[in-house]
Amino acid sequence: MVVLGLLGNIFSPTLFFGIDYLFGSVFTMLALRFLGWKVGALTGLIISSYTFYLWGHPYAIVSFFLEALVVGFLVYKTKIKD
Repeated sequence: MVVLGLLGNIFSPTLFFGIDYLFGSVFTMLALRFLGWKVGALTGLIISSYTFYLWGHPYAIVSFFLEALVVGFLVYKTKIKD
């Protein structure tokens, strides 16, 4: 999942005004679903680390990691099942 997420961020299409459309979060959410919230959050941290190279600042890493952490924790706490 990590490799696919990194590839989703590396091969992201650039839209207008320099906006990058990232696909790494899709694989972060899949990791949250199939691997649990702790491993999924760690996966999100690793996948989002490419944004530092892409944009030159760590703000997106923090944002995407917190997104994975909160979504995973809330799904775990509410015990949403199939």
